[in-house]
Amino acid sequence: RKGTPQARALFRSKDKERWNSILERYEKAVALRASSVKNGKDLVNDDKWWREELPKLIKKEGSIDKTALARVMRWKLARGKFRPTLPGLISRNSEEKVVS
Repeated sequence: RKGTPQARALFRSKDKERWNSILERYEKAVALRASSVKNGKDLVNDDKWWREELPKLIKKEGSIDKTALARVMRWKLARGKFRPTLPGLISRNSEEKVVS
């Protein structure tokens, strides 16, 4: 996916103030998206977990477990296009396969 012209321009930009301006609006954008999806509160909580806790977990453990993978997928699906087969694909994997 190519993304919007605005997103492409932002990623080419080296303007720190522009990036900070966008970053300051991030949580409001997530809340707005959450207001338009089923289980929107999960999206807000999962997004915060994804940004703050998941990186620490991966650094500490070196991988994620099946529960964390399912949460990442729930976060991803709430943010974008619904893909109904993905949760089933995750649930079919054993804990050992996910961690390895």
